[in-house]
Parts: sequence; C-alpha cells; structure tokens
Amino acid sequence: MSENSKNDTPANSGSLPSQIEWVCAGFGFPDQEVSVTRAGRGAMGQIWRIDTVRGSFAVKEMSWSEGWEHVETEVALRDLAAGAGVTAPENIPTVNGGHVLSGPDGARLRAYSWVEGSPVADAETQRGAARWLGTTLARLHGLRVSAAGLPVDPWYEAVPDAGDWKELLSAAAEAKAPWYGELAAKAEQISALGGWVAPASPDAMILCHRDLQSSNVLRLGGQDHALLDWDDVGPAVPERELASVLLRWYTHGSDVDSGAVSEALAAYVAHGGSVDLSEESMSMQLAITLNHIFTQGHVALDADHASDLRDFAGDQLDTTLRSLPEPEGVRKVLALAAEAGR
Repeated sequence: MSENSKNDTPANSGSLPSQIEWVCAGFGFPDQEVSVTRAGRGAMGQIWRIDTVRGSFAVKEMSWSEGWEHVETEVALRDLAAGAGVTAPENIPTVNGGHVLSGPDGARLRAYSWVEGSPVADAETQRGAARWLGTTLARLHGLRVSAAGLPVDPWYEAVPDAGDWKELLSAAAEAKAPWYGELAAKAEQISALGGWVAPASPDAMILCHRDLQSSNVLRLGGQDHALLDWDDVGPAVPERELASVLLRWYTHGSDVDSGAVSEALAAYVAHGGSVDLSEESMSMQLAITLNHIFTQGHVALDADHASDLRDFAGDQLDTTLRSLPEPEGVRKVLALAAEAGR
C-alpha cells in the first residue's frame, strides 16, 4: 500500500505494549524480562523497540487496515540487496512462517532486527551520506530484479487534478487549518510542478526501493549506513528513482547542494550505474511530493482519524510545503546530471 490509498481506514494502532505477550509469541521472542519503547513513527505506522534476553528487535505497527500486500517480494529484494553489500535490517518471520502478524483489534505487525545507529537528520549528515547514497542506488539497480506481474502504483505516476486541489483548499479554509495559508500560497507552484508529472513505461521498470529518504537511513559509523523501511518496494524506472533521491535529499526550493549531488552521481557511476536524466526523470519525486501533500491534508482534516495521526499529518504537510522543489532547483539537478553522464 502506498500512502495515497484512498479507501484505507485507521487500524487500532498504539496498543502494542498492552499486547506484548501476544507479540512475543507471534514472532518467537522470549517473553521474560521484556521492555517496550516507542522508537518513532512515520506516515504509515509506529515503530517500537522490544528488548529481550535474546537481544533487541524493531516492531512496526501499521496504522492502516491495508498494506503489505507484496511482503515476500519486499523481503526477497532486501535479501538480494544485502548480498550485494547493502546494509539493512533482517526481516523476522512469524512462528507460522509469514512476515505479517495479524491479531486483536485489527493490529498488524512486522518485526526486524534492531539496528543501532544515528539519524541522518540535517544537511551535514545528509551531505556525508552522498557517496553511500549513490553506491547503494547503483547496487540496488544493478540487481535488475524484474517487476513483471506487479501493479504499477499511481502514487508515483499521477497527481491530483486542479479540481481536487480546489476542494482540499476549500475544506482547509472551512476548517481553519493552520497550514491553509501556506497551501494557498503554494497553489501556483504546485500546479507548475504537477505539469512535469507523466507516467513511465512499465517496460522500463524494475523492482526498486521507492522510499529512500533520509528518515529511512541510519549512520553506522565511518562511511557505512543502513537502509530501513522497505515497505514501498515495487516497480519503478531506475533513472526516475535516482532523480527522486537527488531531489529529496539535496534540493530545497531553488537551493541545491551541488557538491553532494555530484558526489552521489559519481559514486553511482563508479558502481555501475548509468546517468541519463531528463525532465521526465523528475516525474516520480514530484508525484510523490504532491501526493504526499494532498493525502496528508485529507488525513489532517478527517475527524474519523485519531488526533495524534491528524496532528502528525498536519506537521508533515507543513514541512513538505516549506521545502517544495522549485523548477529552478529541478533544472540545476538536471544540469549536474548531464555533467556526470558525459
């Protein structure tokens, strides 16, 4: 499931600590001397750290009633990537052999080995990850895992139309949403960026991570990093994912960290990647960004959602709006890619 699924309903999330015996039994964790700590959350769910006498584990509690439809595909790509040198948490199966534990009150969980590291949370640490970023993408794309038979997700291929945005603005104004003013101010920019979005040919797609953002990366010391959150694995065009990562990591409005972009591209080429980006290559990240804004806006306004989920969505929307790419920044990245591809 991508974040854009419109028919999703909230699951009963946030209850893991009260169900810890069931969780331990489901994943085969020892249930003596167990402690549970909330470790973080994202748009799709919460992360818990479970410490046991056998070690520590990460458990993801899905906030939605749908998702994880292609878990075994995701697990297989992660394992292939690990064999190619990509550091990533191990997927821990349930005692019944699958990778999703479903149970009381609609709860659905995944478990992973715990990775100890530091967040990549600012411009300096993002810049320091540039070489790793290019290397990792080259290794992932070099696997050339077929995406045949998997559905192409419109989250990466299309954006809401003008009427959809008008309805969201109207609803935000009526609700006096704190982010309404910022969204209204960026309406023209959103429309311009949406014009760059065009669907890719399925024939050009392979299996990709599709969510390589800095919040899904941990620093492990030296030049090594770990890539987390493989939930969105699915079909994408490698060049579009490369462009998506460069925009997401190193572009803020019209500002571009040119040194980091060039370093990431050089590492991508050095490890077998080919750099041939065009305006169409930028489509994937622009679709992700605009769909994220649109979806988080609806979540923030929906009174049926829990207040913490609505607050999180509003914060996500506001943050994304303030760092929305501008055409000038996109063109700068294209120019740097053209230099790297020579």
